[in-house]
Amino acid sequence: MKKRIYLVIISVFIIGSISILAIKPSNSVKISNIDISNIDKNKLIESNFSDEYKIDYSIEKKKIDNEKDLIELTKKITYLLLGPANNLDEKSENYYKRTKDFFSYKYDPDLPKKEGSDEIDTNSKEFSESLGVDIFVGKTFQLFDDLKVIYSDFGNIEVSNINEFVITSIVLENVKLRDSKEDNPLEYDYINTNLVIHYVFKKYKNEYKLYYFYGDTKEEVEKYLEDVDDIYEGTKAIVSSYDSNLKDLYNFSKINSMSDEEINSIYDKNINNIFYLHTYYHNTMVASSTGVLINDGIVLTTWEYLEKSLREGQLISIRNKDKVYDIDGIIMASSTNNVALIKLKEKEISNIEIDSISSINIEDPAIIVSHKLTGDAIQKGIIVSKDDYIKTSIPVSDFDTGAPLFNKDGKLVGISTSMLTNSSISYAIPSNLLTVVRNKFNNIDFDSIRTVSFKELKEKYYYTKYGEEIIRKNIPSKIWDKYKKIGNIEDNIKLEIVKANYFDDTLTIRYKNNMINYIDNLSLANTYKEELINEGFKNILKSTNKEIYENNKYQIVLLSEFDYLIVVMVKK
Repeated sequence: MKKRIYLVIISVFIIGSISILAIKPSNSVKISNIDISNIDKNKLIESNFSDEYKIDYSIEKKKIDNEKDLIELTKKITYLLLGPANNLDEKSENYYKRTKDFFSYKYDPDLPKKEGSDEIDTNSKEFSESLGVDIFVGKTFQLFDDLKVIYSDFGNIEVSNINEFVITSIVLENVKLRDSKEDNPLEYDYINTNLVIHYVFKKYKNEYKLYYFYGDTKEEVEKYLEDVDDIYEGTKAIVSSYDSNLKDLYNFSKINSMSDEEINSIYDKNINNIFYLHTYYHNTMVASSTGVLINDGIVLTTWEYLEKSLREGQLISIRNKDKVYDIDGIIMASSTNNVALIKLKEKEISNIEIDSISSINIEDPAIIVSHKLTGDAIQKGIIVSKDDYIKTSIPVSDFDTGAPLFNKDGKLVGISTSMLTNSSISYAIPSNLLTVVRNKFNNIDFDSIRTVSFKELKEKYYYTKYGEEIIRKNIPSKIWDKYKKIGNIEDNIKLEIVKANYFDDTLTIRYKNNMINYIDNLSLANTYKEELINEGFKNILKSTNKEIYENNKYQIVLLSEFDYLIVVMVKK
């Protein structure tokens, strides 16, 4: 089976991208008399830094009209495409009904006729579109039908406007796909994977109609990223553009026409301003990032890297291609803008050039330079969108956060993030924000810049690890030893604990979802929920953001709030 469900090319070119939507959390969640505070730890950390260093800039995300309706439409179309969740024995009458209903959502415009005739105008745009959509939607539906997709629930859904079109993307985690055996194509196995389905809708007569759709599985992107990581020690390598469905929608001729010599010159021009950050716990590296020398003696990286370092590490090491630098401390960090500034003890001179995002256009060349364990990877692609964050066709991993994004002239236009990883599209912080940072610190004397140490932030807000033991604040070890047996929670929820409390026979744990941010939090506890059922708990409530299980001794509440999974264990 091909790892990607391929897009059939039709004679319409759509320029599009997938946007990540910000969801604003409420201040707290109440369960009976239990109040689980959602105090933003990020803001507490940011309060440690001088107000003088705050960045007066925010990346605005575009609002989507009819977003709620489009999300519900996406769920309905997905149900009609795949059938019910855990669809193991669907009755034939239901199959035929949902198939008929699915095709009723297909884009099917009225076809114009030739002037002065009843004959259909086969040269019209409507005819060309209708013919392409008819062929494509039918064939792609058959592809999905042959795969016999088995899913348990829907993940998060993103929505974006692209000119006259709307693109929605839905994640289905831990699905099973039917795969024919190599030695006998008439026999099948099932493979487990994550599936993302992308729908393109066009509005017709005030209704959104399905224009085309396709699916991606994670294996293809992961294979590409493995090749990116496979660099000989102490070398650099130019990596080929990722071969994705985007090549059917965009023109890659500009990046394809760039020679290796031109791309290498971008690397050579900027290498002295590119820094490598590694976070260690004891002798083990637990996080890494790339950064840029944005001002003299100041390295800019991402908030997401700093947060992961605080959560998992003990110290940060920073170097460029020539030497290791001592760190004076952290100048500022902004979770809103996803940036962090680190001051070096040595005032290393920055000569990196920043260009405005107005200098780049859709389909322009994009170059990302990131540091791997054995060398530097130079990845190439194109600009997909630049409405808020810059989107490129260059897949990235969690370890690529902070990597500089350059235009064809070798000027900095963005900083890579891990907002969307293992995908054919990645997100970068736009250079407009980087210019604001540079201008602010150009006017501040380097020696007067105040910092906060990594150690101070770690001890204030994060747990400290000693060997294999995790000290959980506010939970006595004897209590934890008792509660952790319920559903075997330590083994069955593999997420980072960011907060835990115990009071009056009630234990609460807040987990951070550090996976792709559109994966549903509750689905990450599926193994835990299955274990509860096996232990005799009954599921008494199930909704999109809350589930409750109970037996004669305990009530277990699971909540999804923003990017957190919250588990509450109440002794009756």
